[in-house]
Amino acid sequence: MLRETDIATLVSKHEGLPRCIMEAMAAGKPVVASNVRGNRDLVEHGRTGFLVELEDISGLIQAFEKLILDRQLRIPMVIGGQKRYSIIL
Repeated sequence: MLRETDIATLVSKHEGLPRCIMEAMAAGKPVVASNVRGNRDLVEHGRTGFLVELEDISGLIQAFEKLILDRQLRIPMVIGGQKRYSIIL
């Protein structure tokens, strides 16, 4: 399923170190995630994806719109995510 997606997302209220975000980065997917501990340890806002405040529905929509409408924006996020993932390993 991850292979078929363009953008990975995790909008949870609590996280440890989310393996699904690491898997998405390794697979070359930009990430939209809630701005909570664990997610923000992995996602660098604007560099490897976007962090959105909890319950900020308009912010979540804006993050997806930016990534959906601007394929060129996704490219450096994919590269940044793969580099970030390789550092974590």
